[in-house]
Amino acid sequence: MHNSQLPNHWQWKKLGDVVTVNPRYQYDDSLDEHPHVPMSAVSEDTKRITEFTSKENIYSGLSKFKEDDVLFARITPCTENGKVALVANIPENYEMSFGSSEFAVLSAGDEILPRFLYYLCQAPGLRTRAINQMKGASGRKRVPYSFLREEIEIPIPPIEEQKQIVEILDSIFHEIENIEEVTHREEEIESIFFESALSDAINQIGERETSEWIRISDVCDETKNGGTPKRSEERYWEGEIPWLKSGEVDNNKLYDAEEYITKKGLDQSSAKLFRPDTVLVAMYGDGNTRGRASLLKEEMSANQAVCGLSPNQEQCIPEYLWYCVMSLRAKLRAKSRGGNQANLNQGMIVEEKIPLPPLETQRHVVSKLSRIQDRFDNISSSLDGQRQVLSILPESILHSVLKGETTPVEGEFRSGINDSGQLAIQEFN
Repeated sequence: MHNSQLPNHWQWKKLGDVVTVNPRYQYDDSLDEHPHVPMSAVSEDTKRITEFTSKENIYSGLSKFKEDDVLFARITPCTENGKVALVANIPENYEMSFGSSEFAVLSAGDEILPRFLYYLCQAPGLRTRAINQMKGASGRKRVPYSFLREEIEIPIPPIEEQKQIVEILDSIFHEIENIEEVTHREEEIESIFFESALSDAINQIGERETSEWIRISDVCDETKNGGTPKRSEERYWEGEIPWLKSGEVDNNKLYDAEEYITKKGLDQSSAKLFRPDTVLVAMYGDGNTRGRASLLKEEMSANQAVCGLSPNQEQCIPEYLWYCVMSLRAKLRAKSRGGNQANLNQGMIVEEKIPLPPLETQRHVVSKLSRIQDRFDNISSSLDGQRQVLSILPESILHSVLKGETTPVEGEFRSGINDSGQLAIQEFN
């Protein structure tokens, strides 16, 4: 049941009365292959189908859909994560596509526009009600089809108002995507400038007569990779030892990890402990991960995609080594190699040379570089805050309009959107 009032000329209707849930489409079984959309091909962020794969073996349990149908993921954690997509651009010469059996296919009837339905399925209220009705064992819970057909109610404005609302939502979400793209580019530029500033500073140190260029391995007491306990062994996980993944190595100081392993997990696997003041380097990862470095501030373990460099502190200050390694990222990425994904290895890292001035000079360099880093961290924090507000804003917008709390007149609607955005920002702050 719904719990909010609508404008007088809107109506609450059961989803199954205006939408066909899992329409019984007939398909041409003489074809050798068919387009297919696995669950992984629906993006949680963009709410779009990222690719159509090809599938030869078709069976009755697969979902079937046509252009302008809406895919609604009905299994945990995909439902909670908001996997929704409007079907578009099915490969040419195919009338329909197949997909994961965990998609509920919603085909809009005469009373609702496909794109309005698509926005409804992204609304937090609808998703929350669906999540509350999930059935099944932990980890494999599903939204029942009967709930979608018979129990959930949705707001239905007249078609002309649906058109206006869709047009305005399309415009606003396009603006949000543009801002997100600009924010992403700003983050990339900020990272490049920071690493360039570090590289210039380190090279200037190397030009001084007091500095000797020396291999990283020669200033370290120990260098080693991490390891991963078997995921299938529950006794190895959720213990008391912090365990890092390479994605957590992000040119930052590390005080904690997202996951923990047990003492047995450490002792009975290739996992190792890294002491505080170890410089960690991410060896794997496409995108921006590979080559990034962090300074460990607490004793932790890490996976095999992480290399640990423990400096001899009578020769090299840990923070100085950290800055040197960060300055080498572009060079390391250029020399990495391996299959479909270019990876680093420990040998590539430790054979790199860094300038090694006296300890007093290192302390002075660290002091100056830390001030540079603080300025870039402030920029990064600002961009991160902007990105998080943007992640909240779409649901705030949908929540406002699809409860009928704003009119479809664009000026008034946008005013309501601004209020929703301010609320999202206040909640974030």
